[in-house]
Amino acid sequence: MITIKNKRATKRVPTPIEGLTMTLQAPKAECDVNNIVARYQQTGIINHVQKNEGHYRDMDGQTLQDHMNKVAEAKSNFENLPSKTRAFFGNNPITFLDWASKIEPGHETQAFHEIGLLDAKHVKPDPKQQLEIERSVQAEPSTDETSTASE
Repeated sequence: MITIKNKRATKRVPTPIEGLTMTLQAPKAECDVNNIVARYQQTGIINHVQKNEGHYRDMDGQTLQDHMNKVAEAKSNFENLPSKTRAFFGNNPITFLDWASKIEPGHETQAFHEIGLLDAKHVKPDPKQQLEIERSVQAEPSTDETSTASE
């Protein structure tokens, strides 16, 4: 005859908890279901559930699905970034989006270059820096002009 062991036949060993625990014991009476039901029978109100007013919107399932798809796409795009860039933002796509939304208009390419998302060849210099470069080039005499003047 074959004997089958019961899966629950293992001996349970309780772990004694000594000293202070992280579980708060102060709200024990508030959370006891017997106290909640007794309070409901006296007052007819269950007040422990709703402390904030509800927020209602007229949305359908498709709208929710569209928003969930946008969140998934944002996470996927963030995961495709280089690991160094993701680490810079604590591997958190929300931190990256917050940072990107605070970039001043016109400075996007410079900001993305600073965190390593763009090569230097794609970055246009700041207009003020470009003007200074052009002025310094114009102030320096070219080698062609000096050679023709000496002849």
